[in-house]
Amino acid sequence: MQQPGNGLVGVAPEMKVGNVNDGSALHARRIVLLLGRKSRSGGDGEAEIRALFEKEGIEILNSADDTQAHTDASGLIRRLAKDADAVVVGGGDGSVNQILPGLVDTGLPFCLIPLGTANNLARTMEIPAGISATLETLKEGHPCPIDLGVANDHLFVNVAGIGLSARINASTPSHWKKRFGPLAFVISAFKLAKSMVPFRVTIECDGKLIQSRSLQISIINGRYFGNGLSISDDHSLHDNELAAFSIRARRWWEAIFLIPAFLTGAVKNSEKVLVLRGRTMKITTKRPMKVDLDGDIQTVTPLTVTVRPGAARILCPANSAGATQAALHVAEIPATA
Repeated sequence: MQQPGNGLVGVAPEMKVGNVNDGSALHARRIVLLLGRKSRSGGDGEAEIRALFEKEGIEILNSADDTQAHTDASGLIRRLAKDADAVVVGGGDGSVNQILPGLVDTGLPFCLIPLGTANNLARTMEIPAGISATLETLKEGHPCPIDLGVANDHLFVNVAGIGLSARINASTPSHWKKRFGPLAFVISAFKLAKSMVPFRVTIECDGKLIQSRSLQISIINGRYFGNGLSISDDHSLHDNELAAFSIRARRWWEAIFLIPAFLTGAVKNSEKVLVLRGRTMKITTKRPMKVDLDGDIQTVTPLTVTVRPGAARILCPANSAGATQAALHVAEIPATA
């Protein structure tokens, strides 16, 4: 296990207030506010955001100086958890990834201000953009449990990637993301694609072994990854399952023809792509390869990925798809004596 701030530590305590089971809202009044410095818009307008929260009577427990210590955001959450109702994070999927250990350890729900490049978690859970929407969600939002992925003891919410995606994420500067948005990844992809060659890999999915060559392997926990791509229209953050694909095309440009299927969530097994589903996946490569989690390089192969059901709670508008899906999932769980 890793040390606090970097990975999995401890067990989440009993949840505080608000429960998707009985339809109650959280009514958060005391928060930890963290704005992602690397996200596309996360470092902008912090003073204005704080002023709006305070005007609505929401107490921010950490100072503006504390948010500068975002590299240990989970440590800050742990320190303030006993006095907080929720964590508010402004940023994208990478910003959420940084606070996952603190959320798991404390059991605090979090409210997301979508300020990132892709915002796949916000897209999946139908989290509206804008501070006014965030204020409404804090007051009336429902805490919805979501599954998390665990990759070599590192938590992630959306996707773990090996191959082309890891190289793209490692080589795309933050200032490109701020300036160009999703186009920054496209630019990096074209710069790197011609140098990519398939790598040998052994994939184990719930005990089934598959040997192959691949340009890209992605293990997906949420509905969306990349820039709004989807492997299946029925995959969610509530199904206690991972979905994965391996692009087996021999040439990088062949992968371009797979994009329509990923845009519509209709990816099928074929000569060019292998699709898998399961709760435990293991990836072994001839040499260690970098693995990106929610857009940032955090570990290397060999890789073991599992799903941790309902490990975090996100505040969602009562009428959102996220709240509806979470309620349906909770209703399907059999009661225990």
